[in-house]
Amino acid sequence: MPADERPYRRRVLLNTASTSAATVWSMVVMLVWVPLLLHGLGASAFGVWALLQAFSATNGWLSVAELGIGTSITTFVAERAARDEHDEAAAVGRAGTVVLLVIGVICAIAMVAFGLTAFAGAFHVPHSLRDDLRVAIPFFAVQIVPDLLLKGSTSELEGHQRVDLSRVVDGARRTLVAATTSVVALAGGGLAGVAIASLVATAVAAMFGAALAHRVGGRATARGWTRQLRPVAAYSWRVALVDAQGVLHRSMDRVIVGAAIGPEAVALVEIATQVQNAANAVLAAASYAVISSSAWLRSRGDHASLRELLERGTRYSLLVTWPFAVGIAVLAGPLIHVWVGGRYHDAAGLVAVALVPLVAAPFAVGSNMLRGTGRISRVLWPAVAATTVNLVASIVLVNRYGIVGVFVGTIIGTAVLVPSLGRAVLDEYGVTVREFLGQAVVPALVPNLILFAVALATTALLRGAVVTIAVTAVVGALVYALATLRIGLRHGEARELVGVVRRQPA
Repeated sequence: MPADERPYRRRVLLNTASTSAATVWSMVVMLVWVPLLLHGLGASAFGVWALLQAFSATNGWLSVAELGIGTSITTFVAERAARDEHDEAAAVGRAGTVVLLVIGVICAIAMVAFGLTAFAGAFHVPHSLRDDLRVAIPFFAVQIVPDLLLKGSTSELEGHQRVDLSRVVDGARRTLVAATTSVVALAGGGLAGVAIASLVATAVAAMFGAALAHRVGGRATARGWTRQLRPVAAYSWRVALVDAQGVLHRSMDRVIVGAAIGPEAVALVEIATQVQNAANAVLAAASYAVISSSAWLRSRGDHASLRELLERGTRYSLLVTWPFAVGIAVLAGPLIHVWVGGRYHDAAGLVAVALVPLVAAPFAVGSNMLRGTGRISRVLWPAVAATTVNLVASIVLVNRYGIVGVFVGTIIGTAVLVPSLGRAVLDEYGVTVREFLGQAVVPALVPNLILFAVALATTALLRGAVVTIAVTAVVGALVYALATLRIGLRHGEARELVGVVRRQPA
């Protein structure tokens, strides 16, 4: 391997590893947080809190208000940093932060107006919870501002190729929010107390993120930041249109079920959605670092490395993501029983259906590369078509088949997305379908088929939730590790990866 490629490769690996570690931690936090919050608030109040989260600026409807500024910051900071234009990179970060601050204030005002006038009626909130909800909504709305500022700080860190620090900030936010809201909920603080605790924790995390971003920027000045507003905005609106599809996809299930059935049904949706989000987080962790890396490579005109990043990055992301989804789907019943209790056993079937859309995982790396290299318009129309089909199908099917209908709607939307998104990715980087399948997909698919067979066999033979989970996890992990080393990784590839990390010749 050429010596001058080693720092780039090492940074990609470390960024991916740190993102993966942060994702594992966030899943641990989620596993502890959800049952504690569910126990502290009760099913109805928990459902209302989940509906409020559908409007959050982190992963709800109002995250669309970020208008793609975060990805734009990452892209332009990475390009300028790759050319050693550190003052220009700092100016991009300042411009993006100012825009996010203005957007945050506007959205907070709008959320208060909507929340106090229409939220309770739209989602059939029980009258016993409405007084508490009226207190919670203003605090929930104010949290939009630090949420968006935090997005600006983490995006700037990622542009400087410090995805590791970005994930530290995000992990700190998740941990603080989970810890404070759980304590308040268990102490009887209700929706209002949980909203206040969440706001305080997010504000602390936002200050931490801003301090880290300033430190990484070094002594660079942000003079002339107003000149950066135009290029940042020019690219961000296209990102915003694509992100809007993702936000709609993530949030529609809770909203549709809440409007059609009510908050208690949303509790089941939220359990399945949290598991789905965990699987998506694993995929994101394995593929997210390519946004800044592809922007860096494009700025240097390294097209060969871009193609390699697509093929190898896709294979690695599938080797990490698909076994997680396979294991959870097969063990959904025992896992739900152990995690939140037998009362919510109906969520197990929803979990298995919710994980089916991960068949689109092979194009996650390519989609993120299109974002990083300024070609996000190629993702836009496939995303619009898929989300539209998903929305219509979910509304129709929930009224006919109940809760599971929204997850089936997502499967139908995914079937629409895969062909067009796959064509866009492969055409952009000059890879044929046969090459992509042979280099990226099949080597990851075979070990997962073996894992699926082993997991089905062990769950059929064993009794008892804890024993089934433990034995299947151990046996499955051993079999999968062996299959991955023999089939998933090319000859000498594991040694090469270790050599890159250790800075030794591969």
